[in-house]
Amino acid sequence: MLLNKNSGGQHAPESFFQPAFLFSKGVSIRRNDRYLKGRLQRGQLSPEYPLEDAIWFIDVLDKRCSESLPESEINKIKRDIIQKLEEGDLIPIENWPRYVVFSKNVSTKERQIIGAQVAGRNKRNKTLRKIHECLDDWDLHNDGKVTNKKIAEKTGLAKKTVDKYSPKFREQKKLINENFVI
Repeated sequence: MLLNKNSGGQHAPESFFQPAFLFSKGVSIRRNDRYLKGRLQRGQLSPEYPLEDAIWFIDVLDKRCSESLPESEINKIKRDIIQKLEEGDLIPIENWPRYVVFSKNVSTKERQIIGAQVAGRNKRNKTLRKIHECLDDWDLHNDGKVTNKKIAEKTGLAKKTVDKYSPKFREQKKLINENFVI
């Protein structure tokens, strides 16, 4: 549920909110990654933002920094940005999502309870998805017979965790193991 601060607690239409992305991978620069992040954040929010303005933005940002970068490093950043944008090789990473947006009249204890339930549900679903993908990609010739121990090794989960969710995948494991021939 999204609430607009200025609406007196009324629900805000979804159109008021624009998803924003930060690029934090793709260009290898050392300490001043704010050049890349600032440019690409601006580009995501305004796709019509021209590349020439992005280069200008990098120069302006560098002049305002207390420690200006050497010209060679600025040029390297510009080349990397231009190359990555032309290749379309940059993958957007979503800003940290909020699981739940609470209204102001919910107590701290209630927030903790609800937040823990949501986080637990998300973690359980992620674990189930990981086990399911492991079984879908199971190779009988290389991996052998399906056991909880082998699933745990292949997924990186604890064996106890795999044992806990094993009944949910009993039929799938049985079908895979029926095709196993020694």
